[in-house]
Amino acid sequence: MNVFNIIVIASIITLLLSLLLIAITLLFGKVRNSDYVYYLYFLSFLFLLTGIMLTLSSILLLLIRATPFEQGQSIVTSSYIEVILSTGSVTITLVAAFLVRPYFKKTRITNDQSDNFIINTLELKDINDKNHKTSRGKYEGYVIQCALRVMPEHFAVPTAIKNVIGWVALINKNDKKNTMELHGTYSPWAYAYNYVVDVVGEESLILFFIICDYSPCHTKSISKALEEDSGSLEVAFPVPPSPQLSFWDHGLAAAFKVSAKEQDHLWLHVRIGGVGAITYDKEFKLIDLIKECVSSKKRSKIQKVKNFLGCLRACLNKTIIL
Repeated sequence: MNVFNIIVIASIITLLLSLLLIAITLLFGKVRNSDYVYYLYFLSFLFLLTGIMLTLSSILLLLIRATPFEQGQSIVTSSYIEVILSTGSVTITLVAAFLVRPYFKKTRITNDQSDNFIINTLELKDINDKNHKTSRGKYEGYVIQCALRVMPEHFAVPTAIKNVIGWVALINKNDKKNTMELHGTYSPWAYAYNYVVDVVGEESLILFFIICDYSPCHTKSISKALEEDSGSLEVAFPVPPSPQLSFWDHGLAAAFKVSAKEQDHLWLHVRIGGVGAITYDKEFKLIDLIKECVSSKKRSKIQKVKNFLGCLRACLNKTIIL
């Protein structure tokens, strides 16, 4: 086998690998909704570039040999070229459709506590029957605001995405055949509670509030409520004031009591989309989000210490060099 045939076969293999990786990420939901799916996209893009470079190399070898296509090319060689062109065109089309767009990357779950949080109408709903609800009226007290912080990227490079909006749904999967959506609506972004924002750096989409019933929120009390059979934890979701989305006015929130026996089949479905971007679409187990939210303050402090130590180390190294 000569060098030309080796290059042609290598280009076909790399193009097919690129096509296979894109097909896997698009067809299989678990892979598509993974936080690491963009590494597969990036790897497929590298295979595509490698295949294109090998194809160009094979064409260059043909030109160097100066052998006309009409006279001296074998049937095998022409077949190789046809496979390269067809595979390459399909791969490039898929890459252009899904890879050239920016995407949202999860950074962490944030935790913000408030001791004087106001909800004008807190509407309590049954976790097993969303149509059964009782209004608790006005709530003013302690809450933990749990949010999903994301940042826009394009090939692992920070970018900006306009008109970004988020959607959150609470799903009861107690019956595997008939899942029930208990709550689903647009969710505001933290700080100003706007529903539509332009994301340049990092922004936090509010997932839910943990209601602490007029007493300070403590990690131990929340963990205890989820572990005891008789205990329960109340989570609330902000509800938009009208179809014309602007900002959440603290007017209405839908609340659910989560007990230990129900936490295994409660999931949170999150979608985030913006102009020209790939939609972030992922399901989280509610109990995992609650635990990550409650412990995020501790991890945040640890990260600050690590950042400080890293900065101190860099300053010391610079001083030693000088």
